[in-house]
Amino acid sequence: MDTPLNTLNPADQFFRAQILEERGEFAQAKAIANLAYSKLYAPEYLKCNNAQINYLIAQLSIFEGPIIDLASGRGDLAELLIRKLKQPIVFTDFSPRILRRNRLWLDFFGLYDRVSLLAFDARRSPFKDGAIKVMTTNLGLINIEEPENLLIELKRIVSGKFFAISQFYPEDDEVNAETIKKFGMDKFIFKNSEGRIQA
Repeated sequence: MDTPLNTLNPADQFFRAQILEERGEFAQAKAIANLAYSKLYAPEYLKCNNAQINYLIAQLSIFEGPIIDLASGRGDLAELLIRKLKQPIVFTDFSPRILRRNRLWLDFFGLYDRVSLLAFDARRSPFKDGAIKVMTTNLGLINIEEPENLLIELKRIVSGKFFAISQFYPEDDEVNAETIKKFGMDKFIFKNSEGRIQA
């Protein structure tokens, strides 16, 4: 932790931010994480990601009522939604631990007043049929293990709009294809996978 920040590569800077976060030093952790993020990804990726986020925020601004964020993880998208929109946001994740982390983080930055936290398995959610009017996810689908029934569950619970930010790979990407298929993620991250998904 004594190594000067500017001598660390972006991955190590991000790791330092996580250590600071674990110590409860949230302001410094956020500043370092933002610095690392700007160097971890190519400018083209950052531009596209920002365009997706801006589009999503514009779309969500017309809705009333709570926004359910599926597989929130560290809450990067959901935190942006809290900062940019007026609706209540429900952070969801399989891990109660990550949701506790999100509460501490949001409390520190004064953002917790319109937030609810809900831990559940996305493949077997606690919602009634058609209960959700607006749902989002930011790279959450690829983090759900054994996703065979996930789309059926999403179709059951979402009666309105589902906005999913995801990344896709071409099916001829031999470097990544074997690992993607091994972990059963091919239904969600190959470019032409929509033809194989039954929901």
